[in-house]
Amino acid sequence: MDVIRQRPGDVPIRLCKETLALHRHLGTSQRSCCYTDKLASQGDYRRTLSLALRQRAGSGTAPPLSRVFRTARRSQDKRADVRRLFCWAGRLDRPPVERLFYLLAVLTKPGGDDNVAKTTGGEEPVPSLSSVLALGLTGSFGSGCTTLGNALFTSRDFRLFSLSKTVKSQWDRENPGIPPDRGKLQDVGNMLAGTEGTDYLAECAADEADNSGATKVVFDSIKREGEINYLRARYPSFYLVAVQCSRDERWRRVRPTYERVGLGESDFDVHDARDQIEEVSPGQQVSLCVDDADIVVDNTERRSQTAAGQVLRSRIDRYIGLITGSEPYKPRAQDIAMTVAYTEAEWSDCIKRHVGATIVDEDGSLISSGFNQNPATMKPCYEEPGYCRKDSLVAERLEALLGTYCPHCGKLIESVNNPFRCSCGYSLKSHYFSDHGVRWCPAVHAEERAIARVRGRDLSAATLYTTTFPCLNCAKLITDSGLKKIVYVEPYPERESVRFLAENRIDTIPFEGVKARSFHKLFKPYREQMEVRYRLPES
Repeated sequence: MDVIRQRPGDVPIRLCKETLALHRHLGTSQRSCCYTDKLASQGDYRRTLSLALRQRAGSGTAPPLSRVFRTARRSQDKRADVRRLFCWAGRLDRPPVERLFYLLAVLTKPGGDDNVAKTTGGEEPVPSLSSVLALGLTGSFGSGCTTLGNALFTSRDFRLFSLSKTVKSQWDRENPGIPPDRGKLQDVGNMLAGTEGTDYLAECAADEADNSGATKVVFDSIKREGEINYLRARYPSFYLVAVQCSRDERWRRVRPTYERVGLGESDFDVHDARDQIEEVSPGQQVSLCVDDADIVVDNTERRSQTAAGQVLRSRIDRYIGLITGSEPYKPRAQDIAMTVAYTEAEWSDCIKRHVGATIVDEDGSLISSGFNQNPATMKPCYEEPGYCRKDSLVAERLEALLGTYCPHCGKLIESVNNPFRCSCGYSLKSHYFSDHGVRWCPAVHAEERAIARVRGRDLSAATLYTTTFPCLNCAKLITDSGLKKIVYVEPYPERESVRFLAENRIDTIPFEGVKARSFHKLFKPYREQMEVRYRLPES
């Protein structure tokens, strides 16, 4: 054991040879490895390795632990089961720091798979990650994600792991005995994502899941794209399930919780707006997460929590059979129509968001489709003027609020810089521009383009599928076109549009089914099964 000091006067720290070997391999100094050794001695493996790699790269962000392992495997061109090694190393009768660095020594030593077999004796205490079925749950709070997770736990033997567990633990450490409200937890989650990386909460939950040895896991409270990307990279069989529910029904469900801590509906709306999308990293991005989901489940109907769990369980069972291949089925009309809408959205050149829409007749046949794009006579915003015109106009008008008072807390507004929030966290942009400035967007919307392409055909029996909820202007056009039914994917519909369409007796139905992202992957087994079943007999 070598003894070194961080600075003059510091208590000497003893470093094992594995620690020094790792830092020599990474090219970092002995002084820098003192702190990482201290963290590892406390069992903080993730921060230990991340800090060492951050020092090596000279950057403020470090790759997650699993990414480091994948790099180590590529460097030796082997397929060592890193997770098996990690679990094995955790049982070594060694100090925590030596477990981690001994593990890395095995990974980086020439010999790859042979070292794994010799070191662990060929045992496999837990299954490989490729055999783990992992589901992620995302959706606006109160939509029923946790209810669905509990239903999977009780009926399908899934182990439930919540990304918010780390957030709540952090709050309890900093504020013992003080119950938090949702806004405080959002602040803590943003702080952790900002300091540790947007994938940090997903990594903590995934580490806990891997250590449990479970082969079927479900991750709740996914709110950021970085968390989705991390879980998809870590688990080959990962599918994101979005749960949709109307705003009013969600408020009805969470209202007792809010009133118990002295909060009301206005506080719910503030927290809901933060969850929807905070336009600066590392804020919540539930709207984007739902847009990136593989499967969408609707949970809008009013039921007791027990009944809701039973209904959600029956609905998710269909998709689990599809995912595992045990019960493949032919795609339904709504799956195909929404997949076409998402495919159409890829035509868009919009800087902010790509939206697609399709109109189908009563038999499910395609009538027309459209995507959001500037008129043919205008260049896309990224070409001219080189930024989003809508955002520029919104910013100009919000700057005029400087020196006025916040409509939520009453404090003087001293700054109106992006993301245009008061010091209390209230979104000035959402308050003054509930449509996020869509009224100033020069683009022809997807719904408008799809209706224009119909060219006078009767649409009274047709259905519009759209990858978002129509804005108020599109709602007016839809009503005038004769359409009576809209199917959408959007956790936060514009309330004015919802009200307008309801008043005009237009049915708005949340989409439920498989989205374009996993359409071919999930429905391919059905086609293959049909080919085998009805193959001509061999002569």
